[in-house]
Formats: sequence, structure tokens, C-alpha cells
Amino acid sequence: MSNALIDVLLPCYNSSQTISKSIDSLLAQDFTNFRCIVLDNSSTDSTFQIVKNLVLDDSRFLLISNTQNLGVASSFHRLINMAKAPFLIFLAADDYFHPQCLSLLYQSLSS
Repeated sequence: MSNALIDVLLPCYNSSQTISKSIDSLLAQDFTNFRCIVLDNSSTDSTFQIVKNLVLDDSRFLLISNTQNLGVASSFHRLINMAKAPFLIFLAADDYFHPQCLSLLYQSLSS
């Protein structure tokens, strides 16, 4: 989604046990004008495939992967450089958002 109002930046590494809950929390948002950039930091488990299966037909999601593990700082930097929306928020791969998180965030920051 090129005109997204919020970019959700989701770095992950070997998060196969938790990533589904994170993605599901985004899919359940009442605010839908977001883009989520998922950056897999060269996981050795099934993280990439799990995310791919969950967001396959959802154009709000961009799934990318580092060709080698670049570490936390480089992954965060890469995500920030890719953000284009007026607002951004990070979502950890072992965390999740309340269904109104993005709408409340946008309401607070845009007024």
C-alpha cells in the first residue's frame, strides 16, 4: 500500500514460535491504512515461510529477507530507511498489538 498512513516495521529472526500472533494482531486492526514491512534477518527456522503463508494475498505486507544475518542494529536501520508513511511503529516478532492500536496511534498523532 503506497499511500499508507502508518508503516509497521517488523524485524524478525528465528521467530517461528511467535510470529503468527504478531501478524494476526496486524490483520485484526480496525485501522487498515497501514503497510507492514517484515524483515527476516536470515532466519534458520521457518519464520519466513510462516509469514509468507499468512500474508500471501495482502498487499499491505512487504516481506523481505537479509541474505545473511546483519544483526539487530543493521536490520532496524534498513527498516527505517524503507519507511515512507508519515508515522511508523515497530512491532517485535514476539509481541502483538491490541486491535485498536493503530487507530488510537493515528488519532493521537494526527490531531
